[in-house]
Amino acid sequence: MFCALEAPQTPVHAQASGPTLSFTSTTHDFGDVLDANTYTTTFPFMNTGKSTLTIQEVKASCGCTTPALVKKVFEPGEASEIEVSFKPKGSGRQAKRITIFSNDTVQPVLVLTIQADVTQFLPTEPSLVRFDGVMT
Repeated sequence: MFCALEAPQTPVHAQASGPTLSFTSTTHDFGDVLDANTYTTTFPFMNTGKSTLTIQEVKASCGCTTPALVKKVFEPGEASEIEVSFKPKGSGRQAKRITIFSNDTVQPVLVLTIQADVTQFLPTEPSLVRFDGVMT
């Protein structure tokens, strides 16, 4: 009896003839941090596609997260990175998103995530005081 082995399937994303935005990792955990500091990480990426990649927009989910991208157009095989700065506010487990909009034909919207366990540098009790109606 003859048994033929089939070659492994190439992932659909790799079959695309257009640009392909490929990140080394899409998440970063800062671990335990204080809310008094700013923390920075980078997300390395490469255009693993067959045509020019254009990143139209890099958008953070809140004002405490600032992404930076030096240029927006990348030829096939060209690599770069997105630098992300995080200035935490409040306390507790936090996760923030950075959304990448590109001309990647398979995944035009990609989300990066940063997370941290934030501790207040100077904890207060209670955490909020309202002075509505206080007469002077």
